[in-house]
Amino acid sequence: LYKSHAYSSIIHEKQIQNFSDHTMCRIGRWYFNGEGKEDFSKTQAYKTMDTHHKLVHGFAQENMKFIDDGTVMDIDNRDTIVSNFTKMESESGNLFELMDTMVLEKSGRA
Repeated sequence: LYKSHAYSSIIHEKQIQNFSDHTMCRIGRWYFNGEGKEDFSKTQAYKTMDTHHKLVHGFAQENMKFIDDGTVMDIDNRDTIVSNFTKMESESGNLFELMDTMVLEKSGRA
């Protein structure tokens, strides 16, 4: 949902949600305070997951700056916006691979 809202915000030239830091979203709360921490904090994948999650948010937030300053549709910003979203997607893929690995590590199959 977070990524979808980031794309929609750019398309509509206004932020459609508060793009808070990575500790306040559902995954962040799960990771830092919830079942994620309780159940998976001893796995290696859990320990590296935060970096990728933070980057997903960071790249989306970088694009929100173009909305804030009114330059989201400036042709000069197009490549940067696309690059930020490309990197966001890559880090998201890394994040979900780590989540799969976490489950495997916890079950002893990694």
